[in-house]
Amino acid sequence: KEEDVEPKVEEKSEAKVEKKEDVKPKTTPLMIVDDAGQKKSPLFGKSVLIVGAGSPVGAALVDLARHAGANVYTLSHCSHLGVIREMGVDHWYPLANQDVWKAQWRGKIDLVVDTIGDPDYNPSFYK
Repeated sequence: KEEDVEPKVEEKSEAKVEKKEDVKPKTTPLMIVDDAGQKKSPLFGKSVLIVGAGSPVGAALVDLARHAGANVYTLSHCSHLGVIREMGVDHWYPLANQDVWKAQWRGKIDLVVDTIGDPDYNPSFYK
């Protein structure tokens, strides 16, 4: 015989309601939020020099920096100029013209990414 049993009711605790000032905007590690709440990269508006921009890794870095809103400067071998121009880069010099590009870009670069390196593991001369 089934007994008349009242269903067991579990008491649920109230969900914590966060105050507006407690809520932080969700961002990815490479994004920041400006005053208007728009997500932007920390590279937005910065000048980035990519050494070896014609290589596959360099080309990927150029693409990432451009899409992050950076002003991209590139150095590569002359044979890569066509590929670099197709990527929409405005600033390019051949890597061999070190004196020229150093004089032109001195004080303009915020970040240097060197994909070539030095075979002797010397410190970068792009400081």
